[in-house]
Amino acid sequence: MKDLTELLTAIPAQKQSEDPFVFNNRIAKLTSDIERTVEDCGKIRSQSKANKFFSHQDNASAINGINRSIERAIRTFQLGGDIAMERDIKGIAQGVEEIRLHLKRSDMADPLQALKLNVADASFDSQSRATTISRCFEGTRTELLQTIYNWADDPGSKSIYWLCGLAGTGKSTIAQTVAEGFDERGVLGASFFFSRGVEKRDDPRFTFPTIAYQLGCFNDTFGARIADSLRRHPSACDAILRTQLEKLIVGPLQDVDRGPPVVIIVLDALDECSDKQLVKEMLALLVSAIPKFPFSLQVFITSRPDFHILSEFRGPGMKSVSEVTLLHEVDISVVQNDIRIYFDHHLRVIGEIMLGNGGWPSEEELNAIVEQAKGLFIYASASVAYIGDLENPDPQERLKTLLSEKMMIEASPFSGIDKLYNHILYNSLPRFGAWNSARKLRNILGAILLLLNPLTVPSIEKLVSVGEGTVRPMLIPLHSVLSGTEDPKRPVQAFHKSFIDFMLNPRRCTDSRLYIDPNIHHTQLALQCLQHMNTGLRRNMCDSPNRFAMNAEILNIDESLRTQVGPHLIYACCFWAFHLKHADRTDQVLRNAVSLFSATALLYWLEILSLAMRLPLANQSLKIAQGWYTEEQSMRLTLVQKAIPVSEHLGILKEPLKSVEEKILQSTTPTKGLLHDCERFVLRFFKVISDSAQHIYHSALPFTPQCLFHEQYKDELKGAVKITQMEDGWDPILSVLHGHLGNVRSVAFSPDGSRIVSGSDDHSVRIWDTSTGSCVRILEGHTNQVQSTCFSPDGTVAASSSDDGTLRLWDPSTGEHLKTFGGTSF
Repeated sequence: MKDLTELLTAIPAQKQSEDPFVFNNRIAKLTSDIERTVEDCGKIRSQSKANKFFSHQDNASAINGINRSIERAIRTFQLGGDIAMERDIKGIAQGVEEIRLHLKRSDMADPLQALKLNVADASFDSQSRATTISRCFEGTRTELLQTIYNWADDPGSKSIYWLCGLAGTGKSTIAQTVAEGFDERGVLGASFFFSRGVEKRDDPRFTFPTIAYQLGCFNDTFGARIADSLRRHPSACDAILRTQLEKLIVGPLQDVDRGPPVVIIVLDALDECSDKQLVKEMLALLVSAIPKFPFSLQVFITSRPDFHILSEFRGPGMKSVSEVTLLHEVDISVVQNDIRIYFDHHLRVIGEIMLGNGGWPSEEELNAIVEQAKGLFIYASASVAYIGDLENPDPQERLKTLLSEKMMIEASPFSGIDKLYNHILYNSLPRFGAWNSARKLRNILGAILLLLNPLTVPSIEKLVSVGEGTVRPMLIPLHSVLSGTEDPKRPVQAFHKSFIDFMLNPRRCTDSRLYIDPNIHHTQLALQCLQHMNTGLRRNMCDSPNRFAMNAEILNIDESLRTQVGPHLIYACCFWAFHLKHADRTDQVLRNAVSLFSATALLYWLEILSLAMRLPLANQSLKIAQGWYTEEQSMRLTLVQKAIPVSEHLGILKEPLKSVEEKILQSTTPTKGLLHDCERFVLRFFKVISDSAQHIYHSALPFTPQCLFHEQYKDELKGAVKITQMEDGWDPILSVLHGHLGNVRSVAFSPDGSRIVSGSDDHSVRIWDTSTGSCVRILEGHTNQVQSTCFSPDGTVAASSSDDGTLRLWDPSTGEHLKTFGGTSF
């Protein structure tokens, strides 16, 4: 009874939190109880032998009591621990449940956050577009805007609205305005404003992931469905366009039972996509997907009338679902009136601020400048920026200068904007001192306008190797035609593509000091890229401490690339070959730079491409470089070979010319050999290099066969595994393509050699990229073995025949099934 009573009194003490204080009290209590039993045992032990003999019965009872006390103390201590453990387990269980509930609440957000990594900063209100956003001035474009809003409001209207117009007619401004209007109405599901040369914003492969992300943020139900699909298909963003659309948008949203009745998507400047074929595919996929949604999906698109887009909209599938407005065919009087409203407001504001004269300009001057615009809104916008330049506060003089010049090409629709651009360039030159010539400005502009991916002012200075602080003063006078000139964190680019077109056309840019010859400036850019790679690249530039690290294991890899490699050097690694392709093939300095790069920096270059996830550019670049060398060699050989008959006719010895011919052939052999071997190296070890830049040296180079490339870079093998018996030269097999699940019955190359089509017992047809060995399309539809495949002579159609008794035609660029022949028609 006593034992039970003591145990019962011990329990309440354990109901409190098992903090260190309570635990220490339990330890102290146990210690105290044991110390008392030790004292009791000591008393018995200290008795004399006689007392022990005569008190043995009492001592036995006392020892039994001591044993019970020890057991009781231990049980009390254990009870407290057990209760504390039970309480802690309950607390842990509650914590786990809270975490589970938190994860459930954030279940939708996390996949969308992962999706955000594959999203372009291209929405109508994105921060990256802050300096270039413009909307229709109040009171202008009213009739056209109302037509667009009526289309959006009419349940019976066609699903697609295409606003087509020439450069400078205001397409993007209209797209910005209607996107804002749709957003205010709560119907804008997504928007994507394409921009040539801006990373991700000129690549159709980022369009559907971006739209999916915005749709997920637009509507909670959409977000939950898209998140669920992402959990089941985590690699959907890296898939082909058809799979992206199906897994990210169509699949999740085609059976939603709760959602808005109307969702509108705005796609602006479709002509600025870098891949024309993918643009055609994207349009075809959108048309086929629109009817699958339970809500009304409407798409507003703007572009120039480029042939690849025009041909799609003229096709029967697109024609039946799209409405078209041609901006350049809108009544010119309506457009001119809008431009007049724009000029009238902005010039009078300039007059009030800079001249203190709200009545300026005169009616005659206003009419003249409106007439000079010739219906181009870009002329109005650039003119206002030019006239109102606060650093040259003489708007009257600038307006008079614009109006006093004669038209250069009266018949040209661009005569007005050409005149304006020429004035802006001319007036930028007097600002420079003797050290800053027109040639320097031209070189800077050539770099800015020909870059494939725009760079910030500091990065441009590094790329073109001019002093820090040199570029910005040159560009400030050009702020009316260039954005990003004053912010060192923003890339510099032309406000409008019409300025690029103007600068690259000698018939339009009449100042020969500033005309940009693409051949000359691509040569300069190619040389600058190669020089930076030859001097700036080294092994392990991101200083990874783990020499066997996988790229995915490197923390903050993007930040490391930005700070330790630099945007200018990353640009050089990605795009040197593009500039080389358009460069002067007779430039000896450039040839020497390519040779030095091939002999010293190829492995370091592959490292950067691997870390930057741009490895597919490697073989594209190597093929371009080999082609450039071959053409350059052919040009020199042709000259020599033409000279031989002449020398024979004149009686000149033929041997010296033959010797020159042999030297030409020998001079390019090492460089071409290294470039060729590097291409084979990337083909064989693409997966290894793609996954880990460090494993270039540990898992790829050691297993490279004996060849010029291996011999040239053998010093990089220090610390790597040693292979004693190596292949002698490259295996005839270029690449092994894995993917089919059955016997492969047929393969065929496309006419340009860039693609392979294969048919298999697994009933599928596959399209392969020969430069990377990767499967780019899986064509499904046959129900039996595929026995034969081929491409059409122009490569635009693939055909397959199967034991199911059918022959199918496919679009190899989109994977779309075009037609089936079978049964009675076969």
